[in-house]
Amino acid sequence: MHAMYNQDDFPPDFTDDVLAAMKTIMILVPFLSVNAIERMIPAFKQAIAHGVRICVFIQKPMGWV
Repeated sequence: MHAMYNQDDFPPDFTDDVLAAMKTIMILVPFLSVNAIERMIPAFKQAIAHGVRICVFIQKPMGWV
């Protein structure tokens, strides 16, 4: 399954898809706030407990060395 989200539909639909994952979740996102990460952690922990591998690719913020 492939899905794309924006800030308007992200929270409920994304969480449902994370919890439905069976093998691998790959996420490509240009920016993640601390708040967004904290909202994802419970669903990620559940997925990982069921053997799902999660890879998150985030753009390196400007100014990071």
